Amino acid sequence: MSQVAEKVASLVQVEPNGVRRTLSKQLDTLGPEVQATALRAMQLVLPSATKVSAGIITDLAVALGLPFQQLRKRLANTNAALDDATASGESWSSDADATEPSSRSSKQAPGLSRRIRFKNDLQKGRFGGNASSGGFTASAEFEKTSSKNWVKIVLHVEGPGRDGEEVQFHLHDSFMPALRSRKFKAGEARLTVTVWGGFTLGVWIPAHDVELELDLTELDDAPRIVRER
Repeated sequence: MSQVAEKVASLVQVEPNGVRRTLSKQLDTLGPEVQATALRAMQLVLPSATKVSAGIITDLAVALGLPFQQLRKRLANTNAALDDATASGESWSSDADATEPSSRSSKQAPGLSRRIRFKNDLQKGRFGGNASSGGFTASAEFEKTSSKNWVKIVLHVEGPGRDGEEVQFHLHDSFMPALRSRKFKAGEARLTVTVWGGFTLGVWIPAHDVELELDLTELDDAPRIVRER
């Protein structure tokens, strides 16, 4: 477990202010189970712990919802995946792509400067409160995964955006990074994420000064894992 924690720490990029952490490209491309296991292990072990105690192992098992034998297997698989990610680090291009948080946007989402009203759901109440505005609409589709503890969500933003215009998806703060940018194509921008609980999506479309807000827990077709976790 300590090896997993140390390896994932090397793939987490700390911003210059030392506060915000984002994933390197290598770690961001790994599957959700690997990410969840690795990041939780890092949070529990680093930076102060020098020895992995039984209590820490128990905390990790509870956090991931795994019995001990399955946890051992998950850690082994995660360790191997991190080795591959680290080895491939130098092969990544330094050019930013559409999946990276956009620091070059002409306008920052105004919702980010508003007061946080719900500490466990940071975007709720900060992006206008409406899923439709200015001819644009945010929506979501839910898909099952191989794990009962995870669900795939396809997030859509549709409207009169021109091809190439940016759409910012502001996710729950447990995502690393929590800001994902996509481009309009044929009137739609789409982002797929895998989650273990519900949250409110904040959307910002800079070219049109449009904010959208979508509470996934309130959607009629949201699965139980989204509505109640």
